[in-house]
Amino acid sequence: MAKGLDALQGKPISTAFQVIGYPDGKQQFPGADIYIWSTSSMGGMMLPQTATTVVQPYGGAPVYGTTTYNQYVPMNASYQIKIMAEPHTDTIRSWEGYGNEAGAVRYASPLYKYYLSTLPKKH
Repeated sequence: MAKGLDALQGKPISTAFQVIGYPDGKQQFPGADIYIWSTSSMGGMMLPQTATTVVQPYGGAPVYGTTTYNQYVPMNASYQIKIMAEPHTDTIRSWEGYGNEAGAVRYASPLYKYYLSTLPKKH
């Protein structure tokens, strides 16, 4: 992610549109246009859980037992990219990214491919 977003700096904002698609929003400030890409989805997965029970018969040593079961654990995959561009030249100046790895997946592959395309070609 970072390598791809770093490689976009100094390029026209239209390059970002080609790489990660059109933004979900735009904010305008004096001296800066902020383009925003966001993704969020809810899901979950079944994770194994273990419970230990103790039975202590009257006057006897405790007996331990374990039970393994699967429990649904909800998860939120979300990520937001903000790219700042010069308002008159549309040149990308900086970027910020927020969220978790599961949400970043949507943007990671195209950004990494773009980063690779900017490397000098080996002969």
